Amino acid sequence: MMAVQVGVISDSFFANKNCWEFNNCGENRKQCAAYPNSGRSCAFLAGTAGHCQAVSFDEKHQKCVACAFYNSEHFENPDAFAKKYGWRITGNLF
Repeated sequence: MMAVQVGVISDSFFANKNCWEFNNCGENRKQCAAYPNSGRSCAFLAGTAGHCQAVSFDEKHQKCVACAFYNSEHFENPDAFAKKYGWRITGNLF
């Protein structure tokens, strides 16, 4: 018979993280357009493309769709983002 140890997982394990927490940006987060209010929707902001780099929209798009944070459960989906700000999204964002 195999024994299974059951542990306690804190609520913070499942909590949504901001991009700067996910990417361990530390103090650099303060230089980013996503900080402090848009850490879960950074792909929707101009001036963000991972680690506070200024890039063209095409470069941003490529970086965002390849980003581990963008593809994680922490990133705020477009529908939730639009609802929060009272926007209506038509078509594909990316």
